Amino acid sequence: YLTRPEAFIVFFAATTILFIFNLAERLPWKRTVVLFLVSWAAFFVVISPYLYLLHEKTGKWQLSGKTGATLADALGEYLGKADIKREPGFQGIGYLDIIQKYPDYLKWNFVKNMKRVWEEMPLYMWVLSVIGFAVGGWRLQKVGQRLFLLSTFSPVLIIVTFFFMGPEYFQPYLPILFLWAGNALVNIEGFLAKRIAKFAPSDFLESQPLSLLIISILSLFILWRQIPPDMGPYHFSHDGGRYDHKRIGLLLNKYLPPDAKIMTRWGRIGFYANMAQIDMPQATLPEILETARKNGAHYIIVDGMLMGLRPQLGVLFQPLFSGADKVFYVEGGEGFSPIPNLRLHLLYKDPSSIGVAVYQIVG
Repeated sequence: YLTRPEAFIVFFAATTILFIFNLAERLPWKRTVVLFLVSWAAFFVVISPYLYLLHEKTGKWQLSGKTGATLADALGEYLGKADIKREPGFQGIGYLDIIQKYPDYLKWNFVKNMKRVWEEMPLYMWVLSVIGFAVGGWRLQKVGQRLFLLSTFSPVLIIVTFFFMGPEYFQPYLPILFLWAGNALVNIEGFLAKRIAKFAPSDFLESQPLSLLIISILSLFILWRQIPPDMGPYHFSHDGGRYDHKRIGLLLNKYLPPDAKIMTRWGRIGFYANMAQIDMPQATLPEILETARKNGAHYIIVDGMLMGLRPQLGVLFQPLFSGADKVFYVEGGEGFSPIPNLRLHLLYKDPSSIGVAVYQIVG
């Protein structure tokens, strides 16, 4: 999980809350400072190998090797420009760049992402969570406990403001909302039980069976919703083509020379091909070909998913979207040559796949 900076953010927020709470409780300040420093020292020991790895790979001391790239992807959605981080001359982008150059983006992105957060739970669960948070008691210790739990949401504020927000990013925080929802049910039933007990005393009601029943039903319902439906045989739409990238990569590993160098948009394909690779820039077709030649690429990998990201490849898509739906073709001779010095070497098409056309750079 430390491949993302969320762990650092949560630890900073949580320990800061504990530090302030200890001082507010008038605990010995020297002991509080020592505990704070020891905690951070231990955390640094844990993250130091990762920080060193990032420094070795990127040449910079940083918490995440992909913050700038992810910011660029999110900004690209706002600007309506796909893959802007791969445009020639793109210098990267940071938080201050976003704030200074695109102030309207922050509001647009925050509203869009908060709608997605809202959709993560039904209305009654949000209501119960708010009630459960509010009825936790207002003594200093109780407030400190709630603030400690609330501090774990600190990365969410950054994500919804600057980045994408999807289920995979918010679901780690749901258990704490469930705790507050459960607390609301227990307090509501306790309140009702006390009122009823005035007229019909009962030890059974004091055990709060209704809360237990509702929480059990909700837990089973939520668990049931997490069971994926039987979607039948694999199709690239099931996972956005991730497994298909693996299949294509293994196919290239089998049918291309082991010392080949490929140009591909997807690192996953290059990983499973186990070949040297260069990234495909967001540029014109002549510029893409020139980049491939300049970097010593032997093959250009054109998959069906690039239709939306690299429409400028144009004629190179022709074999993927014409002819039979299921094709496997490895060229041994001249073959299809859509433009000079580029020859179709391998074609793979299947109804379950995004498909791939592999072009060899010749001449």
